[in-house]
Amino acid sequence: MPLNFKIMVMKKQAIKISAVFFIFMVLTCFTVAADPAVNMADLSITIKTLADAVKAGSPPEPGTQVILNGTAISRLVIEPDPANFTGQIILANGSWVNSNQVVMNKCIVLLSGAKFSKTIPVRRSRTVDPEEIVLNSEILITGYFAGSAETEEGLLPVVVATGIRKL
Repeated sequence: MPLNFKIMVMKKQAIKISAVFFIFMVLTCFTVAADPAVNMADLSITIKTLADAVKAGSPPEPGTQVILNGTAISRLVIEPDPANFTGQIILANGSWVNSNQVVMNKCIVLLSGAKFSKTIPVRRSRTVDPEEIVLNSEILITGYFAGSAETEEGLLPVVVATGIRKL
């Protein structure tokens, strides 16, 4: 067989493989996009809209995926064992009502599992762990709405975190 013929056959095989791969990728993308079980975060939800909805008695469905950012104003370790770690952060955001009044909106964020065990230390340390969420720091959390909790400040939304990042 001449060399040119072999190269031409190899090019055709490469084109067929590329075409099959492209079709597979396109079908995979459409399958994931059409799958109703794949939850997408509702980007219209903020701490303010969540707090207002809970106070008004019309909260989102439990399990609604959210992405929230705010300031960590309080933190508490509920279960210190790293394997079963449970912690709580109060996330807050302020919003201006008029030129001289700010309203504080708050949300309870539950941290559960070993991956969050370093975010809230059980005891104070002289050195801050890079994963520690320091009070008054800005954070971004991904999670899902779990309901609301009655506190001394009133009814607050509760979000279970699936991820957290310092900003």
